[in-house]
Amino acid sequence: MNQPAISKATIALIILILGAAMLSWIPSVDQAATQQIDTGLHRAMLSFGLAKGFNLLISLFQSSQISIAFATLTIGEVLDPLNDLVEQFSNLMLLATVAFGIQKVLISIGGHFVIKSVVTIIALSACALLLMKRQLPTWLTNALILALMVRLAIPVASIASGEIYTAFLEPQYTASAISLGKSAEQLESLKSSLQKGTLSVQATESASSESSGIFGFKKVLSTLNPSEKMQQLSQLVTSIGEQMTTDIINQIVVFLLQTMIFPIGLIWVLFKIGVSLMYRSRP
Repeated sequence: MNQPAISKATIALIILILGAAMLSWIPSVDQAATQQIDTGLHRAMLSFGLAKGFNLLISLFQSSQISIAFATLTIGEVLDPLNDLVEQFSNLMLLATVAFGIQKVLISIGGHFVIKSVVTIIALSACALLLMKRQLPTWLTNALILALMVRLAIPVASIASGEIYTAFLEPQYTASAISLGKSAEQLESLKSSLQKGTLSVQATESASSESSGIFGFKKVLSTLNPSEKMQQLSQLVTSIGEQMTTDIINQIVVFLLQTMIFPIGLIWVLFKIGVSLMYRSRP
């Protein structure tokens, strides 16, 4: 009596299992994932350094004052609300750096010969049982899902997160990074002027010609009375803080998405797909 042929669903499942096992031995998968992680790690370290630089600048401004006639402006008080955000930003960038480092270590562990061998053995055992038209034991199904997740989930999620970043998040990151760099230059210019004991009108006008940012005065300070001068200075310092706040939030969003939300979400999707395929496609 002829035995019934293997179902198409079982054949498809065998092909998927063997394909995943073969993929685990391809070094270019780990190399591509590591390259994406190294790129993200470099961005996180740059942002961390920038955040620390801002934190130092704002700390220097804590006791800085600008006096015009009988009016006095304490810059530290204006920038104080930004200081907490910058501190949190630097902590988040440190966390992002650690997250990228953990992903790199997990890829290295998953790419070890022993892990790849275990994945292959479990995959071949499962395929052999499926070819014999036998039901896979629950423990073997779970072991196969776990082994494939350990070996492939992090590399695949890292590559996918990197591609999503390039397609959707890179323009936002680049624009905010450039804007933060300009804000740093403007703060440095203001700090230099304060250290000299005067606020250089020429310096602020020069900055405004290069950027439409904080120091873009439309009036020459010397033509204003003390009250108007102080108001203009307060507005320019406040606008620095507002622009930096916007840029920092944009950076936080980018790194949260790339280091946590996207990888965790993709790993969860891969796990659900694996469970669905293994438990619904069994003979």
